[in-house]
Amino acid sequence: PARLAPTVHGNRAARVFAHSGAGTLYMDRLSISNGLSTPALPDEAQGGCIHSPNGTVELWRSRVHDCEAYWERYTEIILYGGGIAAANVVLNYSSVFNNKAGVYGYGGGIFASNSVRLFHSQVYGHAVTGDGGGIYAGQVNATYSLVHGNSANRAGGIACQRLTLNKSTVSNNRPVLRDFLGGYQENEAGGVLVMGTGHSLAMDSTISGNAAFNYSAGEFRNGSVAIYNSTITNNIENHPEGDEWNYYPPEYYGRGALYAPRLGLESTIVAGD
Repeated sequence: PARLAPTVHGNRAARVFAHSGAGTLYMDRLSISNGLSTPALPDEAQGGCIHSPNGTVELWRSRVHDCEAYWERYTEIILYGGGIAAANVVLNYSSVFNNKAGVYGYGGGIFASNSVRLFHSQVYGHAVTGDGGGIYAGQVNATYSLVHGNSANRAGGIACQRLTLNKSTVSNNRPVLRDFLGGYQENEAGGVLVMGTGHSLAMDSTISGNAAFNYSAGEFRNGSVAIYNSTITNNIENHPEGDEWNYYPPEYYGRGALYAPRLGLESTIVAGD
């Protein structure tokens, strides 16, 4: 199993793998850990463990963990992908966990400019102050997979343009308040934030235990979503009791567990939210 695989350890001295090609970087039964990406130039703090800006990173029975993209002068740079930053990421029977994308970043665990595909895989325990605690990608497709216990400024679990969940779970994710980013779009979309105008789908899946000021289960901001044979439960709105600066006026928070301009539910339970 992956936990017994050989480990490539970055000792927090440098990124572990850099892949400059447009093809696929393929790894099987490997553990990659403790990498650190810091920018030589103010646009390079990407992929603390693995960086493949033009290619696909494909993992089988592998683990990517305890890596970070970091820059101490966080106002000068946006960080991408604490664990993996690539054009495409494919996880098969693999885990990505406990990675960070600095103080101001996108995709604490995984950043993909195009797509992320999960199959029998887990993405958990990540933190980022930005969007997409677990995953930030163009398109996310998860089958028999888990996105759990991640945190971000927005979209604790997944931030993407289009989402497909099939027999998967998005649970116990939450956005965290970071005032320095400003604006009223903080601490929303605890489970998922889908920003694209297309059609998303969830079937035979669970969205539970996520927390946010607004849309604790998820926000499908501009498109449509159909949810079949699924459970949406125990998602919590954790808005503050008061705010002396009126930073979060009462009309802003408390908008419900789930939002979409066009929402379809069939054979689905929504309860305890």
